[in-house]
Amino acid sequence: MIIGGIRDGNPYFADYHAIGNQAPIVDISQDWTLLSASENVTHTTLKVTRVFNTCDNEDISINNDTTKLIWAIGDTDKILQHRKRGAASVNILDAPVTEWNATDSDSWHIDVKTKLPSEDTVYWCTAHKSPPFDVKRHVVGFRYMYGWAVGGETLILPENIGIPLNELGIPEYFLLEVHYDNPNNLSNLNYNTGIEIYTTTNLREQEAGIIRIGYETGIG
Repeated sequence: MIIGGIRDGNPYFADYHAIGNQAPIVDISQDWTLLSASENVTHTTLKVTRVFNTCDNEDISINNDTTKLIWAIGDTDKILQHRKRGAASVNILDAPVTEWNATDSDSWHIDVKTKLPSEDTVYWCTAHKSPPFDVKRHVVGFRYMYGWAVGGETLILPENIGIPLNELGIPEYFLLEVHYDNPNNLSNLNYNTGIEIYTTTNLREQEAGIIRIGYETGIG
């Protein structure tokens, strides 16, 4: 956590952490560096830098995962519980881009048409059958259609990795779960979404899979 601003024309800045509903605590290890600070009638701007992994238990590592940022702004330079506050989910770092030749693959669409109930959040599951491919293929990428999710950009696997499909020469079935957010509990909402799956007959050197350990489920 960083707290800073400009007081009497001079910048102030420090590395903090929080342990609960109380005033932030100054870190023993000050890992953020203030590069510049400026202020005008409407904005205060701080430019800061830090290594991705500080090896400090009071810091969170910066990586390619989605990070939840919280912020608070005060009308004065006193460190109080500010009323102007909020949160945002962001990707601080851009994930490495895998070079990919789209002409080397075919696409398969999974489309979902849903009439949403008037609930604030819904997890909607649908089952889908793969096309009748005549030979084994590798799934090499995915793309969201008509929707958005945090970190939901097109996913292209590394050039030497593919997910096996149609190994037994028969169609396979997939379960697609979509999370719908309806905070105002609106009714009679019709929504179209889905994903586009890229496959290729040029099999990759390595095959990827998924294993879930300790997954809790219920029967009956």
